[in-house]
Amino acid sequence: MIQLENRFIDVFGTIPIITYKGGNLVSKYDFGTEHDCLRFLSVNTRPIDKYPLIWLDTTELVLKGKPSRLQSRLKFILAYPTTSELENRERLKESFEKILDILFNNVIIALQQCGFITFKNSSNNQFARRFNYSETNDAESGFPDIWDAIVFSRDVEISDCDTKQINY
Repeated sequence: MIQLENRFIDVFGTIPIITYKGGNLVSKYDFGTEHDCLRFLSVNTRPIDKYPLIWLDTTELVLKGKPSRLQSRLKFILAYPTTSELENRERLKESFEKILDILFNNVIIALQQCGFITFKNSSNNQFARRFNYSETNDAESGFPDIWDAIVFSRDVEISDCDTKQINY
């Protein structure tokens, strides 16, 4: 059986560093349900240990087909912390243009070039920018941070082919 989540550890480990405000942002990949995400965010308390985040949402992840060639719908959340005081125009310039859009493009490149993912049914693609994604960072919401995020989903075919070198 194909261990998709495990294979993505290697693939997303190749994502290039993003330079932002004189520092280097190294993306973090993890996966699971919303509960798993909350636990990941709570355990990793320093922003440098968790952002920018590439999260594979496995809540509705179903793999169908032959063991060597599976079909599924992948949903990713790309997130970066923000503050509630920023206006959306500022978020577009700072969070999205300088970090999340770059990360999104690199994730798409990684998926297209990794050798074991093929995009299918492009008319079913979904993409959304989420400003203030978690709205609040209080005990009621469960989220310890406020995010700007890109949420996207793709129908894919997953094979047991070897992972290929990715050129960004």
